[in-house]
Amino acid sequence: MAAGVVVIVAVVSGGRAVAQGQAHTRAEGAVRATLAAFAQHSIVALGMSHWQQDEADFSLRLVRDPEFPSKVNDIVVECGNPLYQDVLDRYVAGETVALATLQLSWRNTTQPGRCDPRQHKELLDAVREVNQHLPAERRVRVLAGDSPVDWGRVRTREDLKPFETRRDSDFATVVETQVLVRRRKALLIIGAAHILHHPISWRHASMPPAPTVTMIVETRHPGSTFVIVPHDGFGSRLAEFEARFAAWPKPSLVALHDTWLGAVAGGLVFGQNIRRVGSPPNEIDDPYPGLRLEDLADAFLYLGPLSSIARVQWPEISDVEYVRELERRHRLMREIAAPAPRPDAQATRSVPARHARRVDPLLAIRTD
Repeated sequence: MAAGVVVIVAVVSGGRAVAQGQAHTRAEGAVRATLAAFAQHSIVALGMSHWQQDEADFSLRLVRDPEFPSKVNDIVVECGNPLYQDVLDRYVAGETVALATLQLSWRNTTQPGRCDPRQHKELLDAVREVNQHLPAERRVRVLAGDSPVDWGRVRTREDLKPFETRRDSDFATVVETQVLVRRRKALLIIGAAHILHHPISWRHASMPPAPTVTMIVETRHPGSTFVIVPHDGFGSRLAEFEARFAAWPKPSLVALHDTWLGAVAGGLVFGQNIRRVGSPPNEIDDPYPGLRLEDLADAFLYLGPLSSIARVQWPEISDVEYVRELERRHRLMREIAAPAPRPDAQATRSVPARHARRVDPLLAIRTD
């Protein structure tokens, strides 16, 4: 092995990937290591921090890598309504689809206004481009993993209730029926909390936590899923940990099992971003009491210090009718129109005000 080049070697041990060596890796090492995980796992779950543009860009690097189509059959996305699966299939296969039709797949999800249109359009465009150079039987498919809510029929909060608690189970059903049962392999692109090996478990919760997508899938397909989480903070110990990461190239993928990083408390990693409903703003409750990072995930994606990470910049929307529809949906859900900036965010790209009437440049584009 060349000096200065280190690999994450994955072997199967009880259905989980185990690190055989860990140090520095080449700048492209994260792509290589992520694709290598498919040798032992049918599913690689890329847990997303919805604030990070850099992680979204990393997913595009994966898709565009020449080896991707030989390793992966499907991509299952959180921001996709399966009612529009035929639209996604036609678009990534290279057919002409009007943007007004295509964008319904990410606009009409159970999380209205929270799917960045630029990110999702870019992912679909990358898959479409890759598929142009592949025979029909080898084309990569993008699967919509959200619950199939029909907003045209939602008039009251009661209409939403059947979908509110089904997001993870519906996503898992897509993974099982469209990927695993067909003996295919898939990359999952979804918020990190949805694919950890343990659910959010507030210490004083009155009800048992619902299982995550990974837990549901592995009930019937044990060891099938390799979970990756990105660097998104370590609370008050951020500077200490980033000093230890300083020598790592960007991007790096680090296996967690039996490592100092894997032994870090899960609450330190996720506590600042996962808040218990009704908790005081200045109080951080541990969402994973007693669990370490290696209990929750298999690998850690390092894209650089948080101060260097580009944050999502939401495109503005000029579609007045859509903005009014978003307001209606959020009134039903009693949620804000778009995420507000985190107090601790160090951004190189700003997150816009949450109720801006935005101008969406994609609205003027017709795909061909």
